[in-house]
Amino acid sequence: SGYWVDYSLRRAKPFPQNKGSVLESYTRYIQDQNNNIEPYSDSYGIPKYDLDRFRKFFEEWELNTPRDYLEAYIISLYYAMFGSHFPEGARLVEKSVENAEYASVIRWMCPDSSFIHIVRNPYASLVALRRSKTKNGYPHMFRLARSLYNSYYYLFKNKSFLDRYFIIKYEDLVSDTETVMRKVAGFLGIKFKEILLKPTVSGRPWKGNSTSRKQFDGISRLPLETWAKEINDYEIHLASKVAGPVFYEYNYQLLRPKHSPWWPIKGERVRNYIRNRLLLKYF
Repeated sequence: SGYWVDYSLRRAKPFPQNKGSVLESYTRYIQDQNNNIEPYSDSYGIPKYDLDRFRKFFEEWELNTPRDYLEAYIISLYYAMFGSHFPEGARLVEKSVENAEYASVIRWMCPDSSFIHIVRNPYASLVALRRSKTKNGYPHMFRLARSLYNSYYYLFKNKSFLDRYFIIKYEDLVSDTETVMRKVAGFLGIKFKEILLKPTVSGRPWKGNSTSRKQFDGISRLPLETWAKEINDYEIHLASKVAGPVFYEYNYQLLRPKHSPWWPIKGERVRNYIRNRLLLKYF
């Protein structure tokens, strides 16, 4: 929609906006979601959007401010999926990782907004990102490391300057779900219900989008353990450099690598080896 996004894995540069160009951009994105057959993505398994309904509903809006565009997009999406108007008093929940970067903008557009920031062990986060981007051999890690750095930067910035900004640890959420979700419900001012303990998408059971390529029948503790079996010494060095303050602030244990980060990694091509080792100097 014309905004500059620094988060490297979804990087975007600004472009002049008007209603027509934004609508075309939205339409292309929705088409991609409708055609998505990746079973571990967020959009897999949800009802398809009716593009004709979306375009018709969106075109009826008078758009003057950034908030107008946001509301028109969200309410048109709802109408495109369900064929009915957005329910009175309903709350919108959105979980894109770029929201950390745009929290202050969202608060400016929507003064009543609240934020829940989930922090995960940086080692586990880096392994998960690397898994998601590994296709042929060990990947170039720059965009992955920069994305983590972006999230952590805005974590520390937002908690200092924004109220109604609630931080929870992923490990606590998975291991003591009810306690954490009761705190979340209290923070949001909603009544706690048992449905909050069951992962769902549009009211339907959701089997997760883990980079381990596993489907779950509910909340699983497995992701708390698998990363430790897969992390290599280079990633320990890299995550420790990228996220040093996070380890201390949220009581994550710093690991001591067994080998030098200069050891090559299985499947790492020469070009990626050089670029990845330079990253240790970058951070």
